[in-house]
Amino acid sequence: MQRLMMLVATSGACLGLLAAAAAAAAAGANPAQRDTPSLLPTHRRQKRDWIWNQMHIDEEKNTSLPHHVGKIKSSVSRKNAKYLLKGEFVDKVFRVDAETGDVFAIERLDRENISEYHLTAVIVDKDTGENLETPSSFTIKVHDVNDNWPVFTHRLFNASVPESSAVGTSVISVTAVDADDPTVGDHASVMYQILKGKEYFAIDNSGRIVTITKSLDREKQARYEIVVEARDAQGLRGDSGTATVLVTLQDINDNFPFFTQTKYTFVVPEDTRVGTSVGSLFVEDPDEPQNRMTKYSILRGDYQDAFTIETNPTHNEGIIKPMKPLDYEYIQQYSFIVEATDPTIDLRYLSPPAGNRAQVIINITDVDEPPIFQQPFYHFQLKENQKKPLIGTVLA
Repeated sequence: MQRLMMLVATSGACLGLLAAAAAAAAAGANPAQRDTPSLLPTHRRQKRDWIWNQMHIDEEKNTSLPHHVGKIKSSVSRKNAKYLLKGEFVDKVFRVDAETGDVFAIERLDRENISEYHLTAVIVDKDTGENLETPSSFTIKVHDVNDNWPVFTHRLFNASVPESSAVGTSVISVTAVDADDPTVGDHASVMYQILKGKEYFAIDNSGRIVTITKSLDREKQARYEIVVEARDAQGLRGDSGTATVLVTLQDINDNFPFFTQTKYTFVVPEDTRVGTSVGSLFVEDPDEPQNRMTKYSILRGDYQDAFTIETNPTHNEGIIKPMKPLDYEYIQQYSFIVEATDPTIDLRYLSPPAGNRAQVIINITDVDEPPIFQQPFYHFQLKENQKKPLIGTVLA
């Protein structure tokens, strides 16, 4: 009996729990039937803030002033709101419509002078002048248009290059500067070309000038004038700048010396001392003095070992000097062939010219000389006590 009573009690408790759960479910399905604090409506402060359009304008606009730039706007919707601008360029370059917030440029803009402007936007109460929003700084950027042409860093450039240089030898690099914005397309790109001198030189897109012929000969033409043009092909005006490049050819030792005449005749007294000059030979060498290294040689002829030829480096002349005493009574004339060469020349350039040989004739003249004893010293012996003896004989 006791067990039966406990079973009934347990069943009643379970039924109670099921009823409570059903009541809760019914309440969730119809929330209007409950009024809890978490579900009551709340009032939040609406955040006011600036609303920006992107601020930019093209430079050098061709349309009539003023030019619309953009709009400053706040979420403030009061009718007595008034827009203002503050900054160095307000009312000089920019102006704002107090009612609408539209910003206008009242002057034509040049990005190369000022690329961006920093202003402050203010919204105030018309009546009290009090700020309705915290002032906000903003920037107006000036967009570049391709309105500048390249300008060379110098109007005149000087350069030099060795004569007979190989094709492609670098001469000089020139530079032209475009004031447009290099980050915008090809606004600052520069194209170079040669207007004068292009039969000898070429220029690439970097401004480097090179030779295009190996026949640059200083002895024919020592200086060249190049006129270079720098053009902005993408520009609105298509204008260009020019500069002049003066190129001087540096001399190299590429020419052989040659005699100015084919025959040289000298008259020399027989009493000329050994090692002194009896005459000079002259050659022409088109190279500059530092590249004139003439060597004179006696090739053939009778008694060619009687003379030597020394080079005077200052004047590049050959000085003839006797190596032995001259004697008219023994030899009256010397004749031999001489050659002029340059041992330092680069044989890749030229072969020796036909005029590098000449004939030399040296005529010896007699000199009225005093008698000369055949011996510098004479020694005689004689016996004593002889009458008028013959002591000896001397000859002169």
